[in-house]
Amino acid sequence: MLRDSLMWELAVRAADALRGWWRESAFVGIVRTPKATVPQKLHRSSWVTRIMSAREQSLSAYYLHRLRRRLLQMRTVSLGLYCLFTWACFSLVTALRREQDVGSFACAAFFAVAAIPLLGSRQTLGEALFKSRLLHRLLTEWCGFSHAESATHKERLHPLRALLGAVVTASPALCLAVRTVGLGMLLLLLGVLLFSVPEWNAVLFWFIFPFLYLTPHPTVLLCALVALFCASYAVRALSGRRVLELSRIDAVVLLIALQLLAGGFFGMGRVRDGAVACLLTLLWFPMRQVLRVRRWRARCIRAVCLSSSAVALCGVLQYCLGMAELKWVDVARFSNIGGRVSVFFQNPNVLAVYLLLCFPLLLSHGAKQKRTGGRLLCALGILLHVACMILTWSRGAWLGMLLEGLLFLLFHSRTTLAVGLIAAPFLPSVLLLLPHNVKNRFASIGNLVESSVRYRLHTWRGTLRMIAAHPWGIGVGEEAFVRTYPAYAVSGTERVMHAHQLFLQISAELGVVGLVSFCILLGACILRALRCGDMGGTAFALVGALVMGLFDHLWYRVGMLALFFSVCALSACGEEVA
Repeated sequence: MLRDSLMWELAVRAADALRGWWRESAFVGIVRTPKATVPQKLHRSSWVTRIMSAREQSLSAYYLHRLRRRLLQMRTVSLGLYCLFTWACFSLVTALRREQDVGSFACAAFFAVAAIPLLGSRQTLGEALFKSRLLHRLLTEWCGFSHAESATHKERLHPLRALLGAVVTASPALCLAVRTVGLGMLLLLLGVLLFSVPEWNAVLFWFIFPFLYLTPHPTVLLCALVALFCASYAVRALSGRRVLELSRIDAVVLLIALQLLAGGFFGMGRVRDGAVACLLTLLWFPMRQVLRVRRWRARCIRAVCLSSSAVALCGVLQYCLGMAELKWVDVARFSNIGGRVSVFFQNPNVLAVYLLLCFPLLLSHGAKQKRTGGRLLCALGILLHVACMILTWSRGAWLGMLLEGLLFLLFHSRTTLAVGLIAAPFLPSVLLLLPHNVKNRFASIGNLVESSVRYRLHTWRGTLRMIAAHPWGIGVGEEAFVRTYPAYAVSGTERVMHAHQLFLQISAELGVVGLVSFCILLGACILRALRCGDMGGTAFALVGALVMGLFDHLWYRVGMLALFFSVCALSACGEEVA
């Protein structure tokens, strides 16, 4: 066994010596502080308290609470009758309109199938839900429902009322398709759940983020989810049902959000771009409060590890099935790479940014696994991430992922440092075994003859001219950059949509003040993550993404702004709450 060998003993001793030197060095005062500062709680003024108290005591809140309780106390037979009548109404409407849509037929059939087990049970809905082991945990731990709400007495819905409810439910199908009505009911139910339990928004965001790009309008859906998250948590916090603690780092984020909003209103771009960027940045505030709770943070990390591994698997399959795209490749120099994968993001560099932000979280999560099955699953996910990152052929992302892996081995624990010391002598031989096309692509980094490198250098030169002429920024969005840049561009690079460099892009859009605010936020987040041991993966994620940011604009797709600030919130969540 490796742990019983002399090499392992020497590596462990070397790791202990290096960690001891680090603790006694002058840098430890920067990374670790003896005591974390306690942020101040949000002060609620008297008028806010009165408004929120009036909302909590309003008729709408009363009737919503009463409706939830009566649903849990209702007999499943009554709900079965409602589902049966709804199926009949949907089928009648479909027959009258002569629809032959599969989605409408499936929506109507769902109510028919759901009515069968409900009609055969004599329990209440609450008893049936709470007797299920999975649903009981979901309702109590995740949603905060109480079993006592369904244990008092049983409600019975009269058949005529069930028929009336089914008619009301199916009445919109006279104007809309049945599948549209069914989807609307599902979205309404999901919206009520997300508003009632704000923490669900965080888990849903981490899991569903990459799959939003399968839809025609991912930014619209993402903005709706962020707005619902912010509104639901703000209402709960102002009502006293959630804790909202603010610190100095929150003021920096608020300043950046206001700068983005002002850049949309007073810059040369569109107001919509600034408003969207500001809204996605405000995701920081509820996300950081939710991630301070240990159990919700663990759920969010598991969600992002699962979804990112699925995305990486899709990327590998896309390449193996010959579906990789060649339009992103310089065919004259790299004709043998077979195309670049982008999965759902329509751009391989955007996919690379997503993988860079998720890869260290998976590394940290895998290192904490105690069971063999969990370690094997995490190891498989890590291999998929590495393979998919290679197939993006994004050289800046390759450098970022290498740095993330190196930092993880050096700083995560004594065991990982020992593994790094053992593996370091064998690294050159492993690099020699890489395929020729990978080595050729990697060796082209810094080659000024290569077209994309020369293109970036000219773009940076023109962007620096533009920043010198507009030190306070040109405004937020692609349209502002496209309008302003041609006057300062190097010949041949007039049609550029962004600066191909994160810090130059921020300086161009928000000016010097925006760049300083962004750097302060990054420094604070990285130091906080390093100070808290189990948050180290987020510090490595930010560092790796910033390495790629030296060669590309990370927020070319504006949705990546929300993911980036969510990782920042994870790194800066501070003192955890059990």
